[in-house]
Amino acid sequence: MSGCTALDDVVIVGAGVVGLFAALHLKRLGVGQVRVFEARSVGAGASGRSGALIRSNCETEVESLLAMRSLQVFREWRDAIGGENGFVASGLLELAGGRSAAAMRARVARQRAWGVGVELISPEEAATLCSGLSTDGVTSAAFEAAGGYCEPAKALGSLYRATIAAGVNFRFGVGVLGLDVCAGICRGVRTSEGLHKCGSALLVPGAWANSLVEPICHGLGLTPHLSRLAVFAPGEIDSCGASAAVLDHILEAWFRPSSDGGIMVGAEIGGQTGVDPDEFGDEGPSGLARAYAELLARRFRASRWSPCRGVWQGMYMRTPDGLPVVGALPGCQGVYLAGGDNGGAFKLAPALGEAIAELIVLGESRTINISMLSAERLMDRESQRA
Repeated sequence: MSGCTALDDVVIVGAGVVGLFAALHLKRLGVGQVRVFEARSVGAGASGRSGALIRSNCETEVESLLAMRSLQVFREWRDAIGGENGFVASGLLELAGGRSAAAMRARVARQRAWGVGVELISPEEAATLCSGLSTDGVTSAAFEAAGGYCEPAKALGSLYRATIAAGVNFRFGVGVLGLDVCAGICRGVRTSEGLHKCGSALLVPGAWANSLVEPICHGLGLTPHLSRLAVFAPGEIDSCGASAAVLDHILEAWFRPSSDGGIMVGAEIGGQTGVDPDEFGDEGPSGLARAYAELLARRFRASRWSPCRGVWQGMYMRTPDGLPVVGALPGCQGVYLAGGDNGGAFKLAPALGEAIAELIVLGESRTINISMLSAERLMDRESQRA
């Protein structure tokens, strides 16, 4: 499919972190008019509720390449975007034991071959990188010194202001109901306030993708998933703000300092798959805090009765193979999708937004080859099952 010209009008559905980066790069590539339709507000979906761990040690080469390019943007945010993103170069620590240890060591070997700056370290070395950390059950560890975390609200705010300065137009409170398609060509989007014509449409609606995608492209297997986070204030741990972020493959959880001196905990406890994103609010159930406090107490020398400062939840899309879907949608010329992030969109967003913008304008992604992320791979997978 050929790319559009710089005179075309591109509509983006969704003002999450990937949508904002795509909008910025479309303007930088010379697209005349870029409009973003968002039913709620900037980062109202998963982006604003992300733990925002910034790392490059991903499962596949294409994700690691995207993450490395994105990491550079997060670290050089003031020059690349402007403003602040709250990035803390704390380093990213991975912990493994039992069967997860062998898998992690093999994965680290692959990542180093891809150019990721990660190295294996001993459990004793890991204990020095994170205040109050317990290494019980840990037999292998890895550390990515360049990684860390950022504050989603700061990043989204400054990114939004950068897109406004670049000339992107936003329509908030306007829901996109579907696409206007004629003879297999996208003519525009149908919204809550009427039809809006456009040259191309980029769908970045997060957990709300299926209502827009399924009428024109079946078999992707995108499934909404509810994930929850909690923040605690363990008085037993000093200077946790200087600690590394932690991916714990033993407990299947992650931990990172919060900006107010607490510890943020993320896990799949209480998560639900296949739910309606409109049925859940922002705040998680209070009873779930105790389960997350137990995880905190198992990995840190903190009481399981540490005060909980809040539990909240967000929805993201899962794909059958764990990779995002980024590219043109088959069967409808002029429609593109960036979705199915499996909970990892924030760390990939700068490079994903750049790649999809190049695909729309230039007909190909020239910074990083994202062809393996195309929708066709999932459709082929579904047809093979049938």
